[in-house]
Amino acid sequence: MSSSAFDTYAPSYDSHFEDNPITKYIRNVVQQTMLKYFQKGNSILELNCGTGTDAIFLAKNGMNILATDASQGMVEVAKEKIVRENLSDKIMLQQLSFENIASLSPSLGFARDDETLHGERSRTIDGILSNFGGLNCATNLHQVAKDISEILKPNGYFLLGMINKFCLWESLSFLARLNFSKAFRRLRKSGCNANVNGEYVRIYYYFADEIVKIFSPFFMCQEIYGLNFLSPNPNSISFYNKFPLLSQQLLHLENERRHTYPLYNFSDHIVLVLKKR
Repeated sequence: MSSSAFDTYAPSYDSHFEDNPITKYIRNVVQQTMLKYFQKGNSILELNCGTGTDAIFLAKNGMNILATDASQGMVEVAKEKIVRENLSDKIMLQQLSFENIASLSPSLGFARDDETLHGERSRTIDGILSNFGGLNCATNLHQVAKDISEILKPNGYFLLGMINKFCLWESLSFLARLNFSKAFRRLRKSGCNANVNGEYVRIYYYFADEIVKIFSPFFMCQEIYGLNFLSPNPNSISFYNKFPLLSQQLLHLENERRHTYPLYNFSDHIVLVLKKR
């Protein structure tokens, strides 16, 4: 995956995305899920760490993090934030694409790697995280599933947040503007191009059951829920600003329905928790 688009986006990423009130709301939902499956003292590998927001959250909750991203620009911004938070002893940063996960040592520097179990080095990764659609850029998600399974402890958890294949809010928004080509763009089998700071990145979309099937040789699904199936998604910030009370009501209305099938199939993002077999 080319990272140049994200390199140029990195300096303004937080102001455009992280400071978005909708992003803050739904990120909090995902972070509470992290605390449900990741524990204090765990060693966590994060893929597509962006500017380090989730890594910092997990470190503040007593975990050790190896935060990776294909974009050097994102890694540099994350480093600045981690230093400001005085968390350099809890978070290691590495420029690394998810396409190169197999190159990582099973211990990743979290512990000694000379211990053996049945002739193999013991795995010290307790959990893996990829949030907010980083793996939608993967051209071979099957290979990513295999690579992740080989460095994660048995019974370890992989918390995965991806952009859903159909977003009701987005489709209705485009249909209201008579933009029929974009209204159903996510359903294209070959994916579609997304404009990232003036450059185009190929994005591939999946429904939750498609992701479960891809990961099923190595993982069992523990939990699935959706984000922004009734409420405006982060790209609809203009609606949120115009109708803040309605937007808040819609966000709260989702709380009791996030896990409901088939509602999560209409979400902007889907979150899955997968347990290694």
